[in-house]
Amino acid sequence: LKLVPGKPFDGPRAPSGHVPKYTDNGFVCFWITIFGLALLVYLKLLNPGFIYENLGPIMTQLNFTALVLCLYLYFKGLYFPSTKDAGSSGNILIDFYWGTELYPSIAGVDLKTMLICRYGMMLWCLFTLSFSLKTAELNGGKLPTSQMVSSSLLFVYLAKFYWWERYYLCAADIQVDRFGFMLCWGTICFMPLVHTLQNLFLVTHHIEFGYSLALFMLFLGNTMTFLNYDSDTQRHRVRAKDGLCNVWGSPAKIIRAKYTTADGKVHSSILSASGYNGIVRHFHYVPDIVNLFLYCSPSGFTHILPYLYFIYLTSLLIDRTNRIDERCAAKYGKYWDMYCKMVPYRLVPGIF
Repeated sequence: LKLVPGKPFDGPRAPSGHVPKYTDNGFVCFWITIFGLALLVYLKLLNPGFIYENLGPIMTQLNFTALVLCLYLYFKGLYFPSTKDAGSSGNILIDFYWGTELYPSIAGVDLKTMLICRYGMMLWCLFTLSFSLKTAELNGGKLPTSQMVSSSLLFVYLAKFYWWERYYLCAADIQVDRFGFMLCWGTICFMPLVHTLQNLFLVTHHIEFGYSLALFMLFLGNTMTFLNYDSDTQRHRVRAKDGLCNVWGSPAKIIRAKYTTADGKVHSSILSASGYNGIVRHFHYVPDIVNLFLYCSPSGFTHILPYLYFIYLTSLLIDRTNRIDERCAAKYGKYWDMYCKMVPYRLVPGIF
């Protein structure tokens, strides 16, 4: 976070008025990790199937590390928070699970960015690569089409994530959810394993299907990744241009909303009702859900375990649309009501 260069930028204003500072260097860090791994494997300093072969001890260590960090974050938010966006709910269990601080940091290093983006997301990528390489090793050096499709789609998605990381740092995970057990343990332990269960399953279940189907799934999945990226980028571009831009060839439709932070200051923001955000309020989750199915479906339909990622995250994204709507309604009030009248559906036009 500190050593790799990048362009500085500001995150969204917190309820207290605090504005987090970031460095846009995620994509560079991603490729440093990938090339570093490739070099270690090439020099025979690391077995490419190391994670698969040592999965039990690795998960034990990750769980221990995450729980220690969760305890630290709990007490830090209560007794020496980094910003005013901290405190107790009055319930110990909720505080430990949900967190006691929104933007914890150590020596100027943002802990959410470090543990979610530089640690958890990187582990997700490394788990995927290790499982794929082990599959090829067990299959005589050939990667089955099922593992190739699933791991390739995930790799492209993760590369997109790091290219787009500055926008993720404006997402609900960062600006709404405090950093407690849910995000800390969930990112360090739950995500690397559960998000790759289909790839783990395919290590010993070598499912082959035709190249025509594989190419179709790759095309569809990467199109979904592009739509997810383009819809998110479009919304941020409208805000960056203060609404003075065209979307899909027409002037942007916007609502200039006002809101008040905890320090009593009034601020303004732009709600875009153009392009993707004129179709449904959370369009960017639609291609995500399609992709989730494409990641898991190469595993076939004989076991439920490879679909846990699809089931879990689809449920989470649907619930998140409700949580974001509630937060925006509380933040923007009548302006959000105006936006909901312009764009009445959350996720699927005419249905939901």
